[in-house]
Amino acid sequence: MVNDITQLEEIYRSNSEKVAGIGECGLDFFFNSNPGFTPPSIPPDQIKILQKKLFQAQIDLAKKLNLPLVVHCRDDRSKNPENSECWQTAIDMTKDHFGVYHCYSGLPQTTNYLLQTTNFLVAFAANITYPKNEYLREAAKIIPLERILLETDSPFLAPQSKRGQRNEPSSVKEIARLIANLKGITFETVSNQTTENAKKIFKI
Repeated sequence: MVNDITQLEEIYRSNSEKVAGIGECGLDFFFNSNPGFTPPSIPPDQIKILQKKLFQAQIDLAKKLNLPLVVHCRDDRSKNPENSECWQTAIDMTKDHFGVYHCYSGLPQTTNYLLQTTNFLVAFAANITYPKNEYLREAAKIIPLERILLETDSPFLAPQSKRGQRNEPSSVKEIARLIANLKGITFETVSNQTTENAKKIFKI
């Protein structure tokens, strides 16, 4: 792991103007419901420990280089729909830095917690359009537009209008329109502000 982090730093040092952030990195606790995601010989608790160690090394690198983190986080809610262990851990590990919580999937308590304790931006993907994900639409309502980014996570997570199809970057327009409707503002306001947010966080 040390060698990997050293190599990442060397990549940055060799061409720093082309490196905008550290990531996508983070935690993924969905392995119990995703056979083949992790080696069956490693107990789940040990997998979590290993993930946290690697994530912390990447956080430390981001701090050292003063670069934003792009954080991946996924809870396993197959047995408990209120499970937020992964999100809670990721926020606690990163809240004294800055960056983006990618493909946001936090429950209401997570949304309130990150708004109170972090300066991270929140990126919404097209899963915000799925009928079952009302909690994400509620999150988009209360998170200030100045803290929102838009993404598609293509080729995955096609919007509801294109479920079952390959997702494309152009689908980001559907996310922008939905957030505009949720906040009662114009599509142009959402697209312009989220573009500025991306430029600012990644210094582009």
